[in-house]
Amino acid sequence: MKPARLAVGLAVLCSLAAAAFGQQVISARAGLINHTLGRVLLNGVAVEAGGARFPQMKPGDVLATEEGRAEVLLDPGTFLRVGEGSSFRLVSASLTNWQLEPEAGSFVLEVASQPRREGAAIRWRDFRFTPLKRGVYRIDLNPPSVRVFDGEALVEGGAGTLRLSKGRRLALDGAWAAVRFNREEDDALDRWSGRRAAYLAQANLEAAVTSGWRSRGLEMGLGGYWLLNPYLGMMTYIPLSGAYNSFYGYRFYSYQSAMELLYPPQPRAPSFPMGGGGYSGAPNYPTNAPTPAGTSGTIAAGSPASTSAAGADSAPISRQSGEAGGRTR
Repeated sequence: MKPARLAVGLAVLCSLAAAAFGQQVISARAGLINHTLGRVLLNGVAVEAGGARFPQMKPGDVLATEEGRAEVLLDPGTFLRVGEGSSFRLVSASLTNWQLEPEAGSFVLEVASQPRREGAAIRWRDFRFTPLKRGVYRIDLNPPSVRVFDGEALVEGGAGTLRLSKGRRLALDGAWAAVRFNREEDDALDRWSGRRAAYLAQANLEAAVTSGWRSRGLEMGLGGYWLLNPYLGMMTYIPLSGAYNSFYGYRFYSYQSAMELLYPPQPRAPSFPMGGGGYSGAPNYPTNAPTPAGTSGTIAAGSPASTSAAGADSAPISRQSGEAGGRTR
C-alpha cells in the first residue's frame, strides 16, 4: 500500500473506532496480567484463555510459569516479562510503589516512562533493584545477576549501593563489581520481549488517537496510562506527551503525537499583494504524506490472533532504524 493511502486509511480507521472505545479499561493497580503464553499459574491455578480476561494480581499473589511465559503490567509504561520456569511474588500493587520478589527463573523489565517512583523495586534476598531511567533490564536467578541493556539502575545490597549503567552486568554473588557484557547477545526470552514490544506498539496508535486528552496519569504523578485496545485484545501504554522510542525499535505515541502523525499541519500557499490572480506555485495540501519509516511496529508488525494464542508470538520482528531511535542489529 502506498504511504499516502496508508496514512489516510489509518486516519479513517481511528476515526471510526472512537465510538467503540467508549468502554475503556484503565489499569489502576500494578500486577495486571496482560498476556500469557503456554501454561501459567496464579496461586497454583492455571490462567486460562477462557477465564478472566485480565487477571489482577493482589499483594501476596504468586505467578509461576511452567512451560509458558507471561507479561505483567506494573506502573504505566513498566512491563515485566516472565520467562519459562520462573516465578515471583507481588509484594505491593501500588502504581507508584510497586514491589515484587523473584523466586526463580528469568525476567525482563522494560521501562517506557520516567514517572515519580517513590519506592518501586525488585527485591531478592538482601538486594534491592530500582530502575532509574527508561530502558530494558534483565534479572536472572540462575546464576543471580542483573544486566542493563539500556537505561540506568540502582542496586542496593549488603556491600553498599551501586549505580549500574547501560551495558553493565552485576553478579549478585557478593563480588560487587560491575562488568561489561555484550548487549547484542540474547536468548529466547529477550527475543520474545522484543516481539511483545512490537505488538504493544501496534495497539498503541489506534488507542492513542481514540483516547483523547486524559489527566489521570498526570494527577497520579505518572508518565502515562494503560489503555485497552479492544480490537487487538490487549492493554497498551499511552504516554502523556511526546512519544516513547523503544529499545527494540518501536514507537509509542501520546494522543497529541498520534494526531500530528495522522493529521499533519497543512502548509499555506503564499499570498500575493494587489490581487493579480496569479498562481502561487505551491499547493495548499501536503505533497508528501507521512511514511511508515520510524513510526514503530504499529505499521511494520503483524496483528496477533489473540493475547493468549501461542501463534501470536511466533512471528519475526520487523525493527525500524534511524529516527525511531530504538535498538538496531
